[in-house]
Amino acid sequence: MSGEEEGFVIDIEINNELDQKIVDQFALFDELDAKKIDSDNVGTFLRSLGLYVTNADVEEIKEKSFHSQIPNAYHIGLLLPNITECFLKHKFLPKTVEQLFEAFHLLDPDKKGSLDIAYVEDVFKNQGDQFDDKEMAEFMVRAVDHRSQKVNYEYLINALLQNVLDENDLFKLSDKIALEPPQEKVEEIIAETLKDEGEKDEENSLNRNLN
Repeated sequence: MSGEEEGFVIDIEINNELDQKIVDQFALFDELDAKKIDSDNVGTFLRSLGLYVTNADVEEIKEKSFHSQIPNAYHIGLLLPNITECFLKHKFLPKTVEQLFEAFHLLDPDKKGSLDIAYVEDVFKNQGDQFDDKEMAEFMVRAVDHRSQKVNYEYLINALLQNVLDENDLFKLSDKIALEPPQEKVEEIIAETLKDEGEKDEENSLNRNLN
């Protein structure tokens, strides 16, 4: 599988189920089927995979995946190996519910159980990992209790955890793949087994002839 970019070809190497799931998710962001997405969408794409990346993390991955021939976009063929590595090395794991509750207790010293929308927007846009306007808007749709017009813990944590998969968790899939021997090793094991079986049959045949 490959993608052509103005005279040169970028290969898309899909080696396992994890790679395929990442490529399938990328397709949701690649509306023109150009095998690339704009720079501004890389962070949203990474978070949609369940990677809890900061803006600095996003920039690091973009730097590793940069190609001078496509300066304003990022090709899946270049992003894929760097993203797969994140899963296999367990980088950017999601926070647990307990950790999130502990963090938001710090934002709510009076223990009201909810936060003002303007305050949450200020925290996420101007402090720590800074959300851009698009990310903030998408996040607040899920985080706000529209009856009270407040952000309560349950809504907020559900919004933060909405990308964490259960049985389809890509981190779990990466663990499974890491435990599987590479194809050449499988072929070597099969060859050795067949050889051993052949030697046993030859030995049994020789023993029968001697008897």
